[in-house]
Amino acid sequence: MKKSIWAVTAGFLVILVSSIIVDTILKIAGILPWDHLHVSTGLILFVILYRSVFSVAGCYLAAQLAPQNPMKHAYQPVREKLIRLDDDQLEEAPPEPFDAVSESKGELWAFITHHQAYHIGQIGILRRAFGKSPMSFQ
Repeated sequence: MKKSIWAVTAGFLVILVSSIIVDTILKIAGILPWDHLHVSTGLILFVILYRSVFSVAGCYLAAQLAPQNPMKHAYQPVREKLIRLDDDQLEEAPPEPFDAVSESKGELWAFITHHQAYHIGQIGILRRAFGKSPMSFQ
């Protein structure tokens, strides 16, 4: 379990540190503003692009460092906690800032699941565009 936690932490740190470093460099260079995000669409797309690259790199690192079953080790602890929740706990209000997206913890988990499924669909479309088969769970 400690190796799994380390793998996820290392991947997250790669994403966080890389993003902060590039953001800071772009701010020092005067490309990104320091106090707001009211910038052109092209600049927003550029930021999304390099942060996406860092995210893929961080996830790849986590998968490489995972002791076994890269995805399972990341989701298993969450799944185990979700199974233990009863109806009353699912009806509780979610903590801030998630209360802006949903009225209950159950609704929040439904949103998160839908959000992940949406991105999995996007990845499937991209894979087909590159001539590969869509993702599978096998």
